[in-house]
This record gives sequence, C-alpha cells and structure tokens, in this order.
Amino acid sequence: KGGRYKIMLKDDTAKMEDVVVTGYRTISKTRMTGAAESITSEKIENKGFSSVGDILRGELPGVSARLKSGKLGEQPEIRIRGLNSLYGDMEPIWVVDGVVFKGNLNDLIPEDIESITVLKDAAATALYGSQAANGVIVVERKRGKTGRNINISSYFSFEEAPESKLKLMNSEQKIAFERSVYEDYPTLAMGGRVIELLRKADMGFITHQEAETEIERLSKINTDWFDILFRSPFSQNHNVSLSGGSDKNRYYASIGMRNSHGLMPVNDYNNYNAMLRTQYQLSKKLSFTFDLSANVRKDKDSSAGAGLLSYAYFANPYERPYDENGNVEYDRSYSHGLSTIKDGYITDFNILEELYGNTTTTNSLSARASFGLKWEIMKGLQYSTTFALNANYSNTESVLEPGSDT
Repeated sequence: KGGRYKIMLKDDTAKMEDVVVTGYRTISKTRMTGAAESITSEKIENKGFSSVGDILRGELPGVSARLKSGKLGEQPEIRIRGLNSLYGDMEPIWVVDGVVFKGNLNDLIPEDIESITVLKDAAATALYGSQAANGVIVVERKRGKTGRNINISSYFSFEEAPESKLKLMNSEQKIAFERSVYEDYPTLAMGGRVIELLRKADMGFITHQEAETEIERLSKINTDWFDILFRSPFSQNHNVSLSGGSDKNRYYASIGMRNSHGLMPVNDYNNYNAMLRTQYQLSKKLSFTFDLSANVRKDKDSSAGAGLLSYAYFANPYERPYDENGNVEYDRSYSHGLSTIKDGYITDFNILEELYGNTTTTNSLSARASFGLKWEIMKGLQYSTTFALNANYSNTESVLEPGSDT
C-alpha cells in the first residue's frame, strides 16, 4: 500500500513482411516499383480448388479467369487488365519456379503451390521483354522444410443435372397437338410421328385402325430427355505430400489424382500427378536444387454431331432410347424417310448410340526436370542459374460408329 510501480512495454513484432516473387528474385513489397498482386498458400489450402484457373478466378483485382466452355480439363482463359488487342495474342506468360512455362496449366496442382504473383505493368516487360506485354504470372511451388510434415487432402463434389425451365408437353398433349395441326394443314411436309401416321392412313398405306393402335401405344410413353441425356456428376480430388529434411538437405514430394465426370454421360477427365523437389546445401555459399514432376492425363468426350441441349428440348416425349426389353429404339420423328437403296429407313437415329459410339479420347503425358545452382560470391552479390527440360506427349483417338449420323 502506497508503493510505486514502474511498468515498461516492449515491441514484439511477429508479422512477416510481405514479399513479391518476380521469378528472378524475391523482394519486399514496399520496394516493388511495379504493379503486382499475390496469392499465398494460406489462401489456397483447404479450398478445394481443382485447377490454377479456379485459384485466380475472382481473387485478384484486374485479373479475369474463365472457361470458354464447360468441357472438363479445359485450360482457363486468363486476361490481365482486360482486352488489349482485337486480333493479337492476349495470353500472359507463365513462369514456374523461375523458368518460363509453356505446358498445360492442369500440370500445376493447387496443393503444391506456395504462391502466385501477377505482374501487370511495364515492370514485367523490363524483366521478361516484349513477351510479357500481356503480363506475367509467376508460380512458386512448395519446397521442403526442416523436420517432417505430412499433409493429406481429399475433396468430393456433386453437381446437379440441368433441368428444363420450360413446361414441355407430355405425350398425350403432343399427340393432341399434332392431330390439330394435321387437321388444319393436312399437306404439311414436316411433322412428328403422329402426323406421319395420320397421313399414311389417309393415303391408304395403312388402315386407320393400325394408325390409331400405334398412336395409342405412343401415348403410353413419356420420356424425360433431360433425365436421359444428362447426369449429376461426381468428382473427387486427392493429394498426399511429404516434406522434411535438415538445414543442409530438404525435400518435398507429392502425389495426387483428380477424377471428374461431366454432365454428359461420356465426358470423363482423369489427371494423375507426382512431384519431387530437393535442395542440397553443398557448402556455406553454394547450394544445389533438383526438381522432377510428371503428369498423366486422360480426357474422353463424345464427338456426336447432335446437340444434346436442343435435342432434350425438341425430341418428342413419345420417343424413347430403349424398349421394355432393353432393345434399341430409333427416333422416327428425327428421321422417318424410307431409303431408296436399301430396305428400311434412310437413317436409324438413336441419341445414346450417337453419344457412346462416337468418342474422342486424348491421352497426354508431360514431364519436367530442372536443376538449379546458387552461389553467394560475396555479401550482397549472388549468382544463380536454372536449367529446365520439358517433355510432352499427346495422342488423340477418334472413333466414329459406321452408319451413325455424325
């Protein structure tokens, strides 16, 4: 009671200064004179990103990433600061681990990325020349850390199959509609199967009883073509990484797989990847790095000429792909003309036969090896060099079913 106390507060600065990786060097963001934006691994991990395009989409100001179609495995279209040409190339250059990268962007696995830096202005041109006129995207992949670290990640996703926003006619309504059309326009050259049956009966090719019997059979069929042609796809992504080492030697290794299914029943995409990054401190001033990575991709899609969405809307509900016994049935609304050179119809069209019988499969393999040497000549002066070797193989096989409409 009545004593005096002297209390002093000391600074405890623990926040790491933000840095920018340009591909040539890593510098403080406060010393960076050009326009640059970065994403670090903290913003990438545990987000379920399936590609580098997913990471960039909506994350950085002035950077847009979009897919030109819904095809699985498609490389994203990246634009930095909008469109800068009407006809010229607008793609930025990619620099991965200090080396210009011209491979498939699906080879860059999100779980293996340490940081992504986007260089936007003339500072990028000063570093990489005229090829950087559309900007530079610098990707640094993870390296090993001292100790031992194991990381396992798995992601699963489901997508909802598309549904028609229009209230389409059922079979009874469509049959009644075709009857009314035929009564008003009996000479109409085009129409559905019901109009064709009524016309044949009036022309004497079949009896009216036969026509009504077939129309009655059709009325009992109600096919939801959206349910037949589209599916709710399931996708999965797994990655396992191991890193460790000592102050002199460190390593980072990872393996992963991505398995995705598209909305169409034939569209499938598989990507298998492996990577090893090592770093050796040969002496106090000399260090050596060796990196090796490989990716195997398989992309399968249908090459059918028929548009699925338009077919799902316009195909008659009384048509069906298979009968009660599982035998193939053909869409006679699509093609009902008789052939003049063979018995039967000109074309036997079944949309599922078109999808499964006409396919395109692309198998790709890419491998990358790089060697790096860093020598500290003196304090403040350092020499570093990197040599990279890339190998790519791709094979596309197209299968067309004989007699198909494609």
